Amino acid sequence: VVAILEVKQKVYVLTEEGGIYEGRVGSASYLPLKTQEDAYLRENRIYRATLLGENLLIGTLNGGIVVLDGEGRKVERWSRATGFPDDDIYAVFVDKAGNAWVAHGRGLTQVLTALPLRAYSGTIEGKITDILPVGGAVYITTVQGLFRLAGGKAQRIEALRTECWKLAYLQKRLLVATSRGLYEVRDQAALPVLPDKPFVGIQPARSSDKAAYAFGRGGLVR
Repeated sequence: VVAILEVKQKVYVLTEEGGIYEGRVGSASYLPLKTQEDAYLRENRIYRATLLGENLLIGTLNGGIVVLDGEGRKVERWSRATGFPDDDIYAVFVDKAGNAWVAHGRGLTQVLTALPLRAYSGTIEGKITDILPVGGAVYITTVQGLFRLAGGKAQRIEALRTECWKLAYLQKRLLVATSRGLYEVRDQAALPVLPDKPFVGIQPARSSDKAAYAFGRGGLVR
């Protein structure tokens, strides 16, 4: 046993072999908790663990950090493959602000877990010109097009392979000012609103939440 953690009347017992057992406070019965990272934890072995809020922050011998919720679902994994400095974890600690401190083979790293930082696979091409969160996704315009970050991946919106300058979300419509015109984006489709006119900006109107101004070399339109 490398750690015993208690949260919400539940007790979790973690073993070096990668096993996690779950029981109720005051109970002498513990059952294996099936997690989405069972194979990974068995392969890399558990060395240290603590609580990160209501989640389990697990340090492994050679697989970095695994964060699981109380049901065994993977929340995050911090490893060299995702940009973490090292995979050999020696100690873990969570301070009063909720930030994690991780001692590893290359030193000590503070992880500001309260900040919405994530690693995404894929490539964002070109100089970034604007960023806008919409729902559970983040849209990014660059001088080479429009990209969407969601589900841990960066995906190009193929319909807009042109210079994209500005984003606006108005009346549940995602609008993009581009060198080819003003477009509304729906999934992978780009619907022309004011095509064939170069725009570099969109500004919601103060007088009405249903109107906006688009401007650029083509002039100013409302």
